[in-house]
Amino acid sequence: MTGNVLRIESPGLMSTIQDLGRFGYQRFGISTSGASDRDALRLGNLLLGNDVGDAAVEITFGGFAAVFTGATAFAISGADLSPTLNETPIAVGTVYIGGPDDRLAMSAPVSGFRSYLHLPGGVACNKVLGSASTYQPAHIGGIDGRALQAGDELAASQPLSAARAGATLDFPAASPDQTPQPVRVVLGPQDDHFTAD
Repeated sequence: MTGNVLRIESPGLMSTIQDLGRFGYQRFGISTSGASDRDALRLGNLLLGNDVGDAAVEITFGGFAAVFTGATAFAISGADLSPTLNETPIAVGTVYIGGPDDRLAMSAPVSGFRSYLHLPGGVACNKVLGSASTYQPAHIGGIDGRALQAGDELAASQPLSAARAGATLDFPAASPDQTPQPVRVVLGPQDDHFTAD
């Protein structure tokens, strides 16, 4: 594990540490958790040379900002949340090098809803039941089983490797259909938590 390389300034709507999830514990009431977009997580990890299931920061909808505290490679996969590095637009699906005091931000979605920030070897954190995924109801995974907060510091599991800088991967473009679509609902055990509206 390396030293801390990233300090969260703003987690946005919700940012958590997620990997592919924990399996085999549902009978004990433990959710699999894991990335909402597992394909994006896998592709981003491949781009950076990580194992496909390594942990990343899952960023929901935007409003995210972080400052690099040490030099490291990074990549973003999944949704296009208008990422910038030092206020200069950067691309989803490209490996960049962040240096000390460089500021990474994601403001608002252009397409998609969840983006993944990948660090070399994945985000370093303790695994619980074989996974680093944050599962908030049980307070496990990630950082103390909670969403990221301003001031949290993250480390990469491996040191900086500039060898992959500039590598790209052409992610499929998400072009959501703007036509209103029906939403089908199957009532579950928490249906009493929702009003008729």
